[in-house]
Amino acid sequence: MGMDLKPLNKRRCLKDEDNEPQYGRYNIWAWERLNHFCIEHNLPALPMWNDGDKITASQCKMIAKLLREPEKLEAFNIEWIRDDIEWWEKCGGCRVY
Repeated sequence: MGMDLKPLNKRRCLKDEDNEPQYGRYNIWAWERLNHFCIEHNLPALPMWNDGDKITASQCKMIAKLLREPEKLEAFNIEWIRDDIEWWEKCGGCRVY
């Protein structure tokens, strides 16, 4: 069980090895940590169900911008998410499945 994030901007998003849109993927623990991180830094809460809720492009860009601040990641013990910054910047919003 986890959260699969389907990017909405299929032209600009990251692509997989078959040149298909790359989904963002988080297990429940990682999603919960990211959600608390967003809330602690005054961003809207992330959807907690994987039934197609939308995260807007502007919220995704805010998440990416926040993830670029290493001292905040370290303080929240989520340095592992740095690899996902580009995905959040380029997804153009996403649906959570």
